[in-house]
Amino acid sequence: MCTQSRRYGRRMVSALRSTRMKALVATAAMGMLLGGCVGGSEPVAAGDPLFEGLDPAVVDEALATKGDVIAAAPEDQRAWTAQQIAVEIAVCRAAYAHLEAWPVGGPRPGALDLPRLTSGAVEAGAFDAGAADGDAQGGPGLPWDAMQAQLLGLLDAEGRDGLVHFLQLIPGCQMPVVPGASGPSIFDAVAAEYGRTPQ
Repeated sequence: MCTQSRRYGRRMVSALRSTRMKALVATAAMGMLLGGCVGGSEPVAAGDPLFEGLDPAVVDEALATKGDVIAAAPEDQRAWTAQQIAVEIAVCRAAYAHLEAWPVGGPRPGALDLPRLTSGAVEAGAFDAGAADGDAQGGPGLPWDAMQAQLLGLLDAEGRDGLVHFLQLIPGCQMPVVPGASGPSIFDAVAAEYGRTPQ
């Protein structure tokens, strides 16, 4: 009787161990699958619809210089962050080019050519969810349409000085004057040439 009980007990322990091992293996496999889904989201690419209307060179620059900021953004804000950074670079470059073409005391060099984002791929409401701490993390600080409205408002109110004012807004246009170069940023170049504008 005791011998049969011991044999039965050993079979039960073996069965429990086998069941537990299968459960652990299944749990581990499920974790790997879920981990792949969560961490394997598609990265933002230059050809994504969210960049429609922007200069491809500007998009490439945004992804190359701010790829770490974009990757660090929460998944539901990543596309918005990438789009805003690309537009910010385009707006800063357009404003700087307009300033450089505008002689002191001279006539305005035509209309300011701002980027025309045509994509509707990103919800406008994403700004409310994710931009509150964008400046501190090196990301965009304003939604693209608000940034353009700010620039145009300064241009209408202050003329050429409005461009200088806009280009020195904190955190400022921190991209290099020459794309891909290691030289001064637009912010620093404007400050060096025109002096710091009171904030």
